[in-house]
Amino acid sequence: MTMGEYTLSTYEVPSEKYWLWYGMVYMAATYVLFLFLSCIALEYHRFERPENVVLTDESKVDAKDSYTLTRTPRGSKKHSEFQDLWYTVPDPTNPKRTIDLLKGISGYALPGTITALMGSSGAGKTTLMDVIAGRKTGGQIRGQILLNGHPATDLAIRRSTGYCEQMDIHSESSTIREALTFSAFLRQGADIPDSHKYDSVNECLDLLDLNLIADQIIRGSSVEQMKRLTIGVELAAQPSVLFLDEPTSGLDARSAKLIMDGVRKVADTGRTIVCTIHQPSSEVFSVFDSLLLLKRGGETVFVGELGDNAREMIEYFESLEGVATLEADYNPATWMLEVIGAGVGLGALFGISYAGAEYTSYSGINSGLGMVYLAVGFIGLVSFNGLIPVVAEERSVFYRERASQTYNALCDIGSRDGKPAKYRATKPLTYLAPQGPEGSETRSIIREGRRTWNILMRGGVASAHSEKRGCGSVMVCGKVMDGGVK
Repeated sequence: MTMGEYTLSTYEVPSEKYWLWYGMVYMAATYVLFLFLSCIALEYHRFERPENVVLTDESKVDAKDSYTLTRTPRGSKKHSEFQDLWYTVPDPTNPKRTIDLLKGISGYALPGTITALMGSSGAGKTTLMDVIAGRKTGGQIRGQILLNGHPATDLAIRRSTGYCEQMDIHSESSTIREALTFSAFLRQGADIPDSHKYDSVNECLDLLDLNLIADQIIRGSSVEQMKRLTIGVELAAQPSVLFLDEPTSGLDARSAKLIMDGVRKVADTGRTIVCTIHQPSSEVFSVFDSLLLLKRGGETVFVGELGDNAREMIEYFESLEGVATLEADYNPATWMLEVIGAGVGLGALFGISYAGAEYTSYSGINSGLGMVYLAVGFIGLVSFNGLIPVVAEERSVFYRERASQTYNALCDIGSRDGKPAKYRATKPLTYLAPQGPEGSETRSIIREGRRTWNILMRGGVASAHSEKRGCGSVMVCGKVMDGGVK
């Protein structure tokens, strides 16, 4: 008796093989239902257009992409660079040994640009930023860290840089304006007039679109508003270099884009922005000017300017032997991580975590079921989060094409569903390949042979259906929910 059969018998659920196909039929039916609802919503549910707005001379000034306040004191523009950077810490399992978390990293960040630090989980993105921002108090750092070509001493880093942590920690009893004012008065020099400090607070409110909620108590603010406040608190100190640790974490695609648009405005004032980020959407990725890509082990894969639509990075990776060409409309950030092998990391993590697990006990069976649930459900969740901004934005394109009688809703939904079919067929297998628990241990495909291949294929089909249901629910939400259509 297998783990699955035992579990089903525990809950008195039939375990005959034909019930597998009933489950597949059910998932396919729900997907078709989602597509039908998407067609209905797209065909008959049209959102109201925004009313026309006439800009006065004053509002035209406020609508500029980059905001400049001449009264606000600005420090000299600074570029940050680091050469042959190594970071070593003691091995927790053996105090006599050490581990190199960063290995010979070199890079730079220029004024007026946003530099992304990217890589797979555990590649050392946050570690690298902590090192160049002077936030590491332990371990051994080797190499050079420079600001405008001069060694970055602790005093120089404190005076000219700001660091936005991933966690948004603020005094919730204060208002947003009070938090910014507190930061400006305590962190700017005593020789700077108070009027200039108040000007810098107003500048932060304008740059980050916080004017409407400036006098709102922080407690009760949304996650996206808290992220903007975190950036504003550091920006109020008037730094020349700003470090951001995962500014889009915990945000949906629309909020992430709003945050990065605010960061773009900050960079346009001449500040140097360095930002860690994990697998951004194509819209967010287009905001960055430069990239430093790390692979697991703290080694450099790519460093340099991205170019228009990430052309420089794409041409570099496509020039390497064995790298598939980036297809049209595919997210360059996702493709880049897949090229360096970061896409199958979670599947391998599941496989390693459950390797050698015993399924002869009740707790072992529960662990196995948890792994199966995560493995199948994760793909659907990833599809949902990645597609919903694309579907919502493309809705306005359909409205234009529909007005000219180019095609109907059924053609739009069908084409969007059919194109990625080949990826749905292969991605689940790639994700599940490092796993495959059966019997009392986890065996690889090669050793298990035909039986494990059949199990893997069933899991792949289930995962593919899970992804299709995720895509289907995205279609419904993207066509029904209002957001981003102008």
